[in-house]
Amino acid sequence: MNILFKYVLLFSVLIYFGPSVAQQKFIDSLLTQLKTAKEDTSKAKLLKNLGISYGSGDNELAKKYLQESFRLATALNFQRGITEACLYMGSCEEVEENYDRAFSLYDLALKNATAQNDKRNIAGALTKIGLIHKIKGEYQKALACYKEALKIDQETGAKKYIARDYGNISVVYMNQGNHPKAIEYNFKVLKLFEELDNKWGIAATYGNLGAAYANHGDNEKAQQYFLRALEIQEFIGDKMGIARNYSNVGVIYANKKEYDKAQEYYFRSLKLSQEINVKDGVANCLGNIGLLYELRATALKNASPENKPDSLYSKALEYYLKALKMDEETGDARGKATKLGNIGSLYTAQKAYKQAEAYLLQAIDLSTQLGTLDLQKDHELFLYQLYNAKGDYKKAFEHYKLLALYDDSLFNDEKNKALARSEINYEFEKKEAAVKAKQEIKDAVTAAESKKQKFVLILVSCVLFLVFVFGLFVFRSLQITRKQKRVIEIKNKETEEQKATIQEKNKDILDSIHYARRIQQSLLPTEKYIERHLKS
Repeated sequence: MNILFKYVLLFSVLIYFGPSVAQQKFIDSLLTQLKTAKEDTSKAKLLKNLGISYGSGDNELAKKYLQESFRLATALNFQRGITEACLYMGSCEEVEENYDRAFSLYDLALKNATAQNDKRNIAGALTKIGLIHKIKGEYQKALACYKEALKIDQETGAKKYIARDYGNISVVYMNQGNHPKAIEYNFKVLKLFEELDNKWGIAATYGNLGAAYANHGDNEKAQQYFLRALEIQEFIGDKMGIARNYSNVGVIYANKKEYDKAQEYYFRSLKLSQEINVKDGVANCLGNIGLLYELRATALKNASPENKPDSLYSKALEYYLKALKMDEETGDARGKATKLGNIGSLYTAQKAYKQAEAYLLQAIDLSTQLGTLDLQKDHELFLYQLYNAKGDYKKAFEHYKLLALYDDSLFNDEKNKALARSEINYEFEKKEAAVKAKQEIKDAVTAAESKKQKFVLILVSCVLFLVFVFGLFVFRSLQITRKQKRVIEIKNKETEEQKATIQEKNKDILDSIHYARRIQQSLLPTEKYIERHLKS
């Protein structure tokens, strides 16, 4: 018996109510601003932001502030404020599983956004309406909403919203049992989240890929993706994701008949889901634990006809009924169909054929309404086993033929090839992107080296030019110095020659003067002589 995983991520939560709790410091800041805020659009936005901040922690306070924001936006005729208040109020109702009230608010938001041609909020409203359709099992309506939102978001080019839309589409395909399509869209989501470096989104997508592979029967690949998801979720502290993937890993161990390990992971998931009050997570764990008790009972019974595992069957039924009740309370149609089928199968094992038939006919009707091929296949198998056990071979054969049709629809070669193609395309694109990035880095390094070499060449050229200019300057200076030295030497020589000539001339002149003076002195009597002779 295959264990079918149904607890998958609701991607719209990523945009409107993220997994992290708003910091108290930020809330305090908003409350401080609110005290002095005027009655204008800024206050309407402030009230909305307070509602969003409380949304992941205190739903009542979130509703209070969002309703105040809605009233003020309406009084001011602030259309975008009205639209966004409706969207967030719808999310609060959704948390409390008031799906009809949530749907009305989302529908009002859609009409208001459409009147204003507010594309971002049109896409957001379509996403939320699609989510309500999905919860109710109205998969074709959900798919139409998600694809319309995708078309709008692709026009605006916002990657995080496109990722959200791809994720939602993948969930619908998974719930319909169209695993190749689910995997194809999940790889599209994964690529975008990797580009955005959104670890929360990457982990969530790994979990969804694991679920799709588990539903398709590839337990090894499923486990790889679940463990990858857990590694990231434990690192970033995503408790909801951790709880979900504990359960998923448990499913894989159960499929491998490692029941003790499966039980360990199921109870880990149950405890954490109860702590964070995630009702669909609790219902999923209860259903899985019930199935685990049934598997143990069947294994014990098959080991020896003398074994009477009635207590194990009773435990299984107890958990199934608890899970079914929670699915009915939350309006989870797929979960309800799954539990009805499991209870019917359990009654068949206990030879309570009347009760088994009642539950299995409800299960097949609901899974047919939902269009979930994987559940329809399971339920046809359970009905075949029931009628075969009863000895009603005609009905058993009818359901066997239907089982073969569903089996062929789900696991034919073309679908297996499509699965392989999706992963190959993703890996090829990833490798191609890596090669491209590597080449870009190489080109950048080469360009940088070339630029560096060019700079060095220019620098060396400049230095050499400066050296050349400096050398030329020094050379010219030396030439001028030598020339000036020669001129000075020549002048000095001329000066010396002139000096010698002058000195010679001076000597001649002096000699002449001295000679003349001697003549004069010889020719002229001395004054004393004249005076002496005149007196005598």
